[in-house]
Amino acid sequence: MLRASVTSLKSNVRGLVYKPDGQIRNRWAFQSECLDAAQFIKDRLSTYLVNGSVNSIQYEFTNEETSRTIQFENVLGILPGTKQHSGTYVIAAHYDSMASDEHGWWIDNPFPTQAADDNASGVAVMLEVARVLGQKGAPILPFDLQFVGLTNEEFCVFNDTFGISGSQVFVERTLPNIAGPVKGVFILDCVGYNPLRNHIEIASYKQGRELRLSIDRCLPLLSQDISVVSKTVPSNQTKGLGDLTAFVSSEIPACLFTESIDHERASEKHPGNQYIHTSGDKIDILNFAMMRSFTNLLLIYLSKMAETPKD
Repeated sequence: MLRASVTSLKSNVRGLVYKPDGQIRNRWAFQSECLDAAQFIKDRLSTYLVNGSVNSIQYEFTNEETSRTIQFENVLGILPGTKQHSGTYVIAAHYDSMASDEHGWWIDNPFPTQAADDNASGVAVMLEVARVLGQKGAPILPFDLQFVGLTNEEFCVFNDTFGISGSQVFVERTLPNIAGPVKGVFILDCVGYNPLRNHIEIASYKQGRELRLSIDRCLPLLSQDISVVSKTVPSNQTKGLGDLTAFVSSEIPACLFTESIDHERASEKHPGNQYIHTSGDKIDILNFAMMRSFTNLLLIYLSKMAETPKD
């Protein structure tokens, strides 16, 4: 059975967090250095998707107050299936980041946060699924897979003063051009922090309910221990849902995977990640065993969906 690797997950996190010279990469979407993060994702996808292709969707935003034009980039890796027009599953994670302290938001170099959980963890899981399924000798699934690195999630999801989110651009420009039905969109955001237990929450709007329940049914097949809270959220909820909000008016089934929808809430299952958007969001707080379990859950789900239905 296909299995994720902790070593590979760690490599993907470190590769996104650090520049080649060992300095923290500034992934604030309004900094040009954030495009280097996009290039890292493109390079990894190009390596992992042996029979796939990698490209990007570039767009820009001009701030009317400052007249400054910002370049943004979504990264798109495609692994084709064996059956044409048999549908597509999308696995997406935003790669931009932000942080603050008592003096306000950090947006300039040097950028003092690794943003390991938010959201190098989600990008690492997305890349690991691509590695496992895209490597030579891996079973080819009947449906297409798209691996998407989204930009400009922080701030922008809730405030259009900061431009258009990568998820909104994906919904408006990429989804309409996908041949065949989009079977499901998996959004990965903050999936690496929980010192108490392996725990993931899955949220969807009503149109993603059946997709979410089909993932729940794969839990008994997962050998590693992981608890899952699965729920439908009302269409007027945005807090804690990040890029999922771009799909609220779409008929496409989409689910958000996260360690906790409410990071300010402490519970016996999740202590609340107090490091989000601070310099404390470091690689050494990540629970890589949990990330591996979650990656394996996605791999099991996709493998089950690939099985030929029995007559």
